Amino acid sequence: MNNSGQAFLEYLLMLVFGVLIASNLFLYASESISSNFGRLAHELSNNLSTGSCAQDCFFAGYENDQVK
Repeated sequence: MNNSGQAFLEYLLMLVFGVLIASNLFLYASESISSNFGRLAHELSNNLSTGSCAQDCFFAGYENDQVK
């Protein structure tokens, strides 16, 4: 009885399942990373465009919209 075909099929199925799991993990990780960078970019743009300090900022010549 020749079992080499069965072993090949089992390894092939394990490889396919491994690729499916890895691709799903990669998609989840990339979505999570993209979302985190998006939130970071949003916070940075908000703080840099409106100013984040109440009075004197440490940037020379920086006009803060909160203090008139």
